[in-house]
Amino acid sequence: MAIIAVRLDPESEEALNRVARETGQTKSEIVREALIQLPRRKLRKQAAVRPYDLMKKGIGVCHSGRLRRPERVGDKFYEQLVADRKRSEELNREYYDARLKELILLDSNRRRPTRRSSRR
Repeated sequence: MAIIAVRLDPESEEALNRVARETGQTKSEIVREALIQLPRRKLRKQAAVRPYDLMKKGIGVCHSGRLRRPERVGDKFYEQLVADRKRSEELNREYYDARLKELILLDSNRRRPTRRSSRR
């Protein structure tokens, strides 16, 4: 195993000593664990996608066509959300109405009486 020397400022040294006391591990073990976990944390941070990251291009951006005129972006954003929701509800309603008509048609076809001969 290689031996390396690391210079620590007093705060970092105190933090290392505190963790060693609390966990009962040696300073070497703590440093080794930290070196193993550090790349994993960085990879996790890079891979994590927050909802804000997906929407950040659109937040605070609203063009009304007027130049250099302050607007209440929150109101515009809310109006757009309401319009999108209404559009979505209309599409859902149309889909379910069409599906209901199909089911009624299938059900009416099943209920049609069939002619059977009365002779046996």
